[in-house]
Amino acid sequence: MFRLSLAEHSGDVAGVFRALVDLPGIRGRLARLAGVTDLPEVWIERLALLVFLHDMGKVNRGFQARADVSAPPIGHIGPLRAIFGSRPVDRLQQRVAEVMQAERLDAWGDDMPELLDVVFSHHGAPWDRDRDGMQEEIHWRAAGGYDPMLALADLWEHAVKAAPASMVTSGPPLPKAPAFHHAIAGLIQLADWIGSAGWKRIRDKQGAQHWASQQLAAIGMDPQPWRTALLGKPLVFDELFGYPPHPHQQGCAEMPGAVVILEAETGSGKTEAALWRFINRFKAGSVDGLYFALPTRTAAVQLHQRVVRFAQAVWGDKAPDVVLAVPGYLDDAGAHAGLPAAPDRLDQPENDARLPARWASEHPKRFFTAMIGVGTVDQVLMAGLRTRHAHLRGASLMRHLLVVDEVHASDHYMQQVLQQLLEDHVQAGGETLLLSATLGREQAYRLLQAANGLRPEPKGGDRLKAAQAVPYPLLSGAGSNTVTREVASTAAPKAVQMAWATLLDDPTGIARMATEAANLGAKVLVIRNTVNGAVAVQRALEQMVPQDRELILRVNGHSTLNHGRF
Repeated sequence: MFRLSLAEHSGDVAGVFRALVDLPGIRGRLARLAGVTDLPEVWIERLALLVFLHDMGKVNRGFQARADVSAPPIGHIGPLRAIFGSRPVDRLQQRVAEVMQAERLDAWGDDMPELLDVVFSHHGAPWDRDRDGMQEEIHWRAAGGYDPMLALADLWEHAVKAAPASMVTSGPPLPKAPAFHHAIAGLIQLADWIGSAGWKRIRDKQGAQHWASQQLAAIGMDPQPWRTALLGKPLVFDELFGYPPHPHQQGCAEMPGAVVILEAETGSGKTEAALWRFINRFKAGSVDGLYFALPTRTAAVQLHQRVVRFAQAVWGDKAPDVVLAVPGYLDDAGAHAGLPAAPDRLDQPENDARLPARWASEHPKRFFTAMIGVGTVDQVLMAGLRTRHAHLRGASLMRHLLVVDEVHASDHYMQQVLQQLLEDHVQAGGETLLLSATLGREQAYRLLQAANGLRPEPKGGDRLKAAQAVPYPLLSGAGSNTVTREVASTAAPKAVQMAWATLLDDPTGIARMATEAANLGAKVLVIRNTVNGAVAVQRALEQMVPQDRELILRVNGHSTLNHGRF
């Protein structure tokens, strides 16, 4: 085990932050959120200096005293209220302002207090700056031969040395944009996790940022090696999937828009359409990765193997790991399958035991740091809720193509969260593909509205007519406007008939109708929404159907029914 000084750890985290911002996908997303074409270098330097100071609270005397295991557990965020909290300025705060050259920092922009709040919230939740910090003052007073102010001055000197260009007097002020601040908060949290991971440091003359860049490549966050491998290599649908593309699959890759919806029959190849769009957008540099979100864990596990085969068809034995983003499942399908697995430490996200290439799969909050991930939609939705480390999830996801399969399979609450998440994702320049066989028109309108500037939703009696007039299968794309494109169906024609029957409280009548249809060769599914109702129909069926006929579902020779309670 090795130990780092506070300055060394701070330099590692600042170096990782700089390396993250140097990734073209992340840099482009940040520029979009800041409302500029590219980030000025002086902004990056100044942000790196602030990131260097993320753990400055550790110089307080109470935290330093914890070298003695019997000392009280004083933290490093709460005591910051004494010097940065909402309280009248006193001599202690004046000393901190002198050490940190506050007048120069104030010249960086009007939102320096907000940016410091972002930095001090690097543990995944907003720090409580508004509580009274009077009781924390004691931790900043010199005693026992230790002066926290001298330690802070030393840390400040290391920070300036690590980001010297931050001190230039010219340059535009840092952007006062809340969405930009949210993204920076997520990147700081991510940088802290990567910079704190238990990998051996190789310190050389090229500095922490060079080490950090190598580490990002090792954990799969830098997509450039895999994008470079595609240069000069034609992408052929037939070679990847074994058959020529259907119209909706080819159209999916070509459809413009930050939000694209593909509505087509079950079994028509929507998954292949999504993968085909991803690899084309990835090669073009529009996205840096893929997260494929499904409604259930079972569906995610099954699709994971298909995506692994797709990645291997594209990159061969150099394929990136495809992370199975389902908590509790061990991902053994990637390139490092077969390596001895260490115990998961899901409650200790900074305590890593596996190789860097498996880093993204070790903790649910890291899933989106993988270049390609397949998992459940709830992992995505948590990036849109006020949950711990939501910023980390969102900042990691913003560079990806987000594919949501069976997008119709959600309740009203999930729809609202997903819509807000799509708005945030698109605002950052992210791209989304939504797949469904049975998406309602009103939900489709709302999801497309996440891309802004869209046609109004039909009102009143026109809603049903408008829905009936929409063709199917259908591709819809939304960016500055909405484009829809009817595509040819690949499914065989079929006739569907529906009929009403007043049998809800008649289990014998339900059983009789089901038995008659089954005797004619039909496949029958009876769905009841209560356990008692299901059991009543099951008993009626068992009385009607002879035991020697396997007309009813059987398990180990016994007729039975499916229910989550069993």
